Amino acid sequence: MICTLLAREQGAREIWVKAHSDTHYRLLEHLGADHVVYPEYDTGLRVAESLHYQAMMDFIDLGDRQFIVELQTTPHLRENFTTVGDLGLDHNKLSLLALKRSDRVIKAPGDDTTLEDEDNLILMGDLDDLRSLGKKL
Repeated sequence: MICTLLAREQGAREIWVKAHSDTHYRLLEHLGADHVVYPEYDTGLRVAESLHYQAMMDFIDLGDRQFIVELQTTPHLRENFTTVGDLGLDHNKLSLLALKRSDRVIKAPGDDTTLEDEDNLILMGDLDDLRSLGKKL
């Protein structure tokens, strides 16, 4: 914390610090740190989301409840949905950005694109809409 204060007083353009607890995080923000990294919290969040949504491989929080998520196809998905169009995505709410298939990426796959085992869907949308889709899959 002292280093953060000294860096601010010395006119540092940008200050990056690592927090060790929630309280430490808030104090560093209050002291003027531009970027506070809290890896334990970030990792915990990722583990919790992965446990809750086991098909989720990764996610990026864009802010304002908008996320990009990578979902792995599940046996349930493959049994009930054979093509991208079968997913019934509301394109006003969710965007299928890409489909990862083994070592290649299919950008903006069409509704007629077949879903295969071990495909990963890259979607963007509001958190609630993504969760609704997750329940369906």
